Amino acid sequence: MKNLLDPCDIANQIRMESRIYRGAFLVVEGDTDSRLMRNFVADDQGMIVAHGKENLIKVIEMLNKENFVRIIGIADDDFWTLEGQKVESNNLFLTDSHDLETMMIESPVLDKILNEFASTEKLKVYEKDAVEEVRSKLLECAIPVGCLRWLSFKEQMNLKFEGISFNKFVFDKPDLRTDISLLIRAVKDKSQKPALDEVNIQKGMKELSDHKPNPWLVCCGHDMVEILSIGLMKIWGSHNTKEVEASLLEKALRLAYEFSFFCRTKLYRAVKEWEKLNIPFSVFR
Repeated sequence: MKNLLDPCDIANQIRMESRIYRGAFLVVEGDTDSRLMRNFVADDQGMIVAHGKENLIKVIEMLNKENFVRIIGIADDDFWTLEGQKVESNNLFLTDSHDLETMMIESPVLDKILNEFASTEKLKVYEKDAVEEVRSKLLECAIPVGCLRWLSFKEQMNLKFEGISFNKFVFDKPDLRTDISLLIRAVKDKSQKPALDEVNIQKGMKELSDHKPNPWLVCCGHDMVEILSIGLMKIWGSHNTKEVEASLLEKALRLAYEFSFFCRTKLYRAVKEWEKLNIPFSVFR
């Protein structure tokens, strides 16, 4: 039923709730975003889930035309910054990196996750900062997946990534690595597009990566968590699949992400600037 909601339905919901609720409304893309942000907002009565980025943007545009001033939206950057796409509304804000999950992994939360799930003995192989080494390895393995997602976004290829098995192309021997050929085949199969030319796809991915883009804007947080799950089974821990499955790790990330970590972000500072210009409305506590 939620997937059937369109921007008009969501805008109407906000209009109706605004008759009772007098605070600011925060619109986010999805349920997991709301679970994280609910920990930080001043009053979660004003939390609205748009069920998608496109819906979110349209809701903001519709209510802005009505001069409905007490609303902001937070959306994943996805590939907007890399593609030079600009935010047209002064009350729509993008994540610092690709999405909220990458913002969490980039923060001290990863230290907490490794303290809970990783093996101290296995992390001793790193001569330098073990957490930073793990973070770098996650980026390294996720970049090919991110570049394929980016290429699909850029060329409107409509490739399907949801539900792909990372075990088909991410391996833990001799070290954690991503096999690009097997990645492309897995995504082609999931997308039901067997005729796509793998050579041209690899060429397109290489052209994107050759420009040395910011990896935190390229890599998708969900992909990084899937790779972390594989790493915690053999490389950094000794867990079975169910103990470190991606959905469990994403929940652990949200629970461990402190408000103090969020306060260090550009996103937080941008919203606080909006609050200064729209007194008395507050979004974050």
